[in-house]
Amino acid sequence: NNKTMFHPHTNMTKAALNMMTLTSAKEFEKDQIYMTAVDVGWISTGAKESLRKKQFEQGYIPPLDSVDGAARILHPIVEGINGNYFSGVLLKNYKINDW
Repeated sequence: NNKTMFHPHTNMTKAALNMMTLTSAKEFEKDQIYMTAVDVGWISTGAKESLRKKQFEQGYIPPLDSVDGAARILHPIVEGINGNYFSGVLLKNYKINDW
């Protein structure tokens, strides 16, 4: 478990959204609405701008940028346009992942 005490509110909201996706997806599929959870990875330190600049200067950079995060969110949409629907799953690194 890599969860720390520093962001319980973030952990709770992610867990709630994951459970909503898992439990609601089947019902929405009937109307061709495909609910998918996407783990975009670590794209922000959550620090204030002044601290982010200092961290960047010291080489402390999140491994992913906002472009990569957006690509991960768009992935299931593009796949759906191509007829490959993801529903009721969690995608991490572009692949279905265990909850």
